[in-house]
Amino acid sequence: MAHSLSFVFLDGREIAASTPRGVIEALRAAEPEAPADLGRYLAMLAIRADIVFDIALDVGAPGADIDVRCRHTLSSMLAHGWLRVKGVTPPWRPRERRRPLAHAMMARASAPAETTAFELL
Repeated sequence: MAHSLSFVFLDGREIAASTPRGVIEALRAAEPEAPADLGRYLAMLAIRADIVFDIALDVGAPGADIDVRCRHTLSSMLAHGWLRVKGVTPPWRPRERRRPLAHAMMARASAPAETTAFELL
């Protein structure tokens, strides 16, 4: 079972997907006039970012693997603030943290100081 992350897009849409390609496909599915080809959609996103927002969105090289391009696009969208991570729940249980060192240091600091014979002189 793949772990799913939740993202919030620039316009407030929430996206949940387990892969970068799933995030980009969810964005494409929400747009009414999006091209059917994912590579063309990535190019459209880059052009839109450049024209409307004057941002150089990295969508990967046109001849590269589509999964790699989606990973580059997701990373670039997060870096530019187009997407933000909504919530991350790790698929593992967090380990318990022990704090014996902090308690020991507090106990030493609060203990009364002993005076030596040399200090009395």
